Amino acid sequence: MKHKDLKQGDIVIFKLYDNEDKEESFKDGSVISVYSERKEVSISYLDGYKSRSDDVAFDKVIAKFDTNGEHMVFGNLSGTSILLI
Repeated sequence: MKHKDLKQGDIVIFKLYDNEDKEESFKDGSVISVYSERKEVSISYLDGYKSRSDDVAFDKVIAKFDTNGEHMVFGNLSGTSILLI
């Protein structure tokens, strides 16, 4: 599946730099919108007890949750997903 085919409300796995851990970590969140021309996905996600939203580059958005996908593990997250290309 391609990034541009994502739709509002899709659950995705993405990598984001964590200032507290000083490294990139896997997060899950909901797609708000896709900006094909900028190659970014706007994602809403939980960060601790707060809700945040960020525009994340296509190359940092790894997979989309899909019950028909293969079981995959991303750090401490796992589930059936489809890799994005």
